[in-house]
This record gives sequence, C-alpha cells and structure tokens, in this order.
Amino acid sequence: MITECTRESVVLIDGYNLYHSLLAIEEHAGHKVRWLDVRKLSELLLNRLFPPKCPYPNILFFTAYSSHKGADHVDRQKSYHQCLKRMGVKVVTDGNWAKKDVPIGMHLGPKAKWVCIISGDADLMPAINLFSEAYPHVDLGIARPFKRETRKMHMKNCTNISPEDCLACLLPNPAPTKKRDVHKPAHW
Repeated sequence: MITECTRESVVLIDGYNLYHSLLAIEEHAGHKVRWLDVRKLSELLLNRLFPPKCPYPNILFFTAYSSHKGADHVDRQKSYHQCLKRMGVKVVTDGNWAKKDVPIGMHLGPKAKWVCIISGDADLMPAINLFSEAYPHVDLGIARPFKRETRKMHMKNCTNISPEDCLACLLPNPAPTKKRDVHKPAHW
C-alpha cells in the first residue's frame, strides 16, 4: 500500500524499532512509556531537527501485528493503533516497511519539504541515501530511538530520542479521540 502525504512535513516511524526502544526505556528508567503520543513526539523531533517550527506533519506509523505473541498482544496493538488512527496518524500494517528496499519517496507527496525518519535500523541507510539523491530539495533527518542508535544511522540532521523525550510525550489515559476515548491496556 502506498500512502502519499499531502503536507509539507512528514514523519515516517519504524514502529517495530520504536517499540523495542520503549521496552528498553521501561527497563532502564522504570517508567511505562508504551502509551506514547507519536504525534507529540513527531512534532518535538521535527522542531529539534528543523527549527524554526515545521508545519503540522503527516505521520505514517509502519508496523506489523505480532500474532506469534498471542491474541492478547495483538488486541493491545490494535487498541493502540486505533487510538493513533483517531488522532490522525496513518498506521500501515502491510509489511512493506520491513522489506527495507521500498523507496522512501513513494510515501511523499509533491509538497514534502521536511522528512523525519524515526528508526535506528541501519538497513534503511541505502534507501535513505537514494532518497537524498532523488529529492535534494527535501530536508531529511533521522531520529534514532533510545538504545537503537548506531553510528551507521547518521547524517547532517540527526538526533537521538531520549527517555525524557518519551516521558514528555505520553498519552493521557483515557486518550480522547475524535470518536471516543481509548483506554490504555492494563499493563502498559
């Protein structure tokens, strides 16, 4: 599935990479952070990478359901994804992100000027480099999740996501959305 964005700023999130970072934060800091407001985090990172303020972003959250972990785990994922969708985040669960060779540019519309990729997966660097060559007019930045940083994931506009960033970007419980409130899963 190809999602073309219609705004000037775009955030592409490697959900799997971010999720494992959140688990590391919970282990490191002792705070539950899985109930993360990725919109708020995206805006924080865009403003850090590309000051002054970027306009309201399109956010694409790439993930896959972890059916191998059981139905309860998938239900928690679906609840969180539903919350994100109601907050205007596009959740992509078709598995294309994991292929690593999908051109990043296919998700951008003609208006894109600022792009932030949230991932610490160095396998994305070839696609990122191809994107930079094909779209030199677009400012591209990488935000590396906590404990997912690698020196191979580096470029001019690069930042790390700290535990404090995530703690400052938690959703309220319940999270108000356009349709109805969504409650945080019990052990999150």
